[in-house]
Amino acid sequence: MMRTFQKDIAVVIPARNEQQRIPACLRALAGQMPDRVTIFVVINNTTDETRNEAVRVRDETGADISLDSFTMDKGLGVGTVRRRGFDNAISRMPHLEYLLTTDADCIVAPDWIAQSVDALRESDAVCGRVELIAHEAGILADMDHKLARL
Repeated sequence: MMRTFQKDIAVVIPARNEQQRIPACLRALAGQMPDRVTIFVVINNTTDETRNEAVRVRDETGADISLDSFTMDKGLGVGTVRRRGFDNAISRMPHLEYLLTTDADCIVAPDWIAQSVDALRESDAVCGRVELIAHEAGILADMDHKLARL
């Protein structure tokens, strides 16, 4: 007998002007545990086509992607956006067990969700390493070298 799951894993992704990066981010998540995962993309203060790109990926992949667009007050940061996504997930997913987050400019590993869930079975919180997308290294050129390396 095959085990069925209620949706119990949420992935929250803040996104601002990420039309070029959001497709790769969402495609990397789309095939991971689709019977259990809802992806919450929280789009704030965006002036580009981030939302349309996310809709396109959702339609192409069939992934459960929830989109929330809003204009955030000045002085508030990405933490506010992430919190909005967490609140959406908590209120909309009655069986929520695992709350994960990444950024729109990140491409997670093919087993990122499974590895995160396994780690969270033993810990209250889990952090991971981020690797630079090679063709974007130029973004860090004008940054303090110690900070860029971190």
